[in-house]
Order: sequence, then structure tokens, then C-alpha cells
Amino acid sequence: MSTDSLKILQTRVSHKKKWLPSLVLYLYLLYPVRTRLILTKISTLLNDHNKLCDDINPGGHTIGRSHCTSFNNRLYNFNGTTSQDPTLDATYATSLKQMCPQGSTDPSLVVPMNPGSPATTDAGYYLDILANRGLFTSDQTLLTNAATATQVNINARNSMLWKSKFAAAMQKMGKLDVLTGNAGEIRADCRVINS
Repeated sequence: MSTDSLKILQTRVSHKKKWLPSLVLYLYLLYPVRTRLILTKISTLLNDHNKLCDDINPGGHTIGRSHCTSFNNRLYNFNGTTSQDPTLDATYATSLKQMCPQGSTDPSLVVPMNPGSPATTDAGYYLDILANRGLFTSDQTLLTNAATATQVNINARNSMLWKSKFAAAMQKMGKLDVLTGNAGEIRADCRVINS
């Protein structure tokens, strides 16, 4: 996250604290690798860490697929010092390496973001994180912060609570920067602007 982005965030949060849950979810989706930085900066601004972490619900990774190029650094060149991210479950890493060969740039290679229940929107995402099977570094990073680790454990143990929190987070996110009329578009393919 750039310094300018952080200043804008600080200004918006200081003037409109009611935006916080939706804003944090929005930022998480835009900057997933920066999860820890965002949590630290915002919680410092508001000094309300428990409320903040309860409102963040990154469970959107419970369903969907990812291109191998989005996470292959965890398999083959983690931090430029080791070949594999040490927080990644070894069996899961072996499986990912079979699906995503080293050096491949094939855009058709994709894997499920949630290996435990890839076609179901459920709290299984959190069970995978607890088992060190978070596909992205940002997923596994949730266990490096006490407040977010607590939320991961709560969501893994109580799927009904997670479903309720996830639905509320999606409703809040749906109210962010809503474009109407000719100001926006509904994409036919979410990765490409309509032609």
C-alpha cells in the first residue's frame, strides 16, 4: 500500500469511522498481500483492534480458483532464500507443485483456492488455514496476528456464525462506491472490461 493510499485511508477513517468494516474488507480484496500492514495501521488509528478484526471477513477465498502464477513464489522461491514457504503444509505443497510445475506461465493452469471444499461457500477456508493450507501468503498471514488468528479459530469452529458474518460483510462491501446509470458496468467476465 502506498503512502498516499495510507494517508487517504487515515483521512477517511478519521472522518468516517462508520466506513471502517467495509473499507477494510475492500482493501483486503484489493491488497491481500498487505493484510498485516493494513490491520496494524488501521488498528493503531482506531485503537479498537478486537472490533476491527471481528469485522474483517476474508472468507471470499472459500470458493473460486487461482492461476498458479499468483502463488507459485510460495512453492519455488519464497522470500528468495528458501525453495518453499515453511508455513505451507508439505503434502499440500507437493500437490500444488504437481498442478503448477516450476517455471510454467501457462494461464490455463488453475487450482482451487480452498482445497478442503473447493466448490462450496463455507467455513472450510478457515479449517484449511489452520491446517497450513492457505493458498495465498495473505491467507496464512491471518495466523500471524493474535486478533485475526482468534477470528480464524472462531470461524473454523462455528460455521453458522461465519455464514452470518460473511453475508453481512458482502452486504457492506456491496454498498461501497456504487456506480449507477452510465457511470459503471456489470462485467460479463470479471477479469476484463466489457468492450
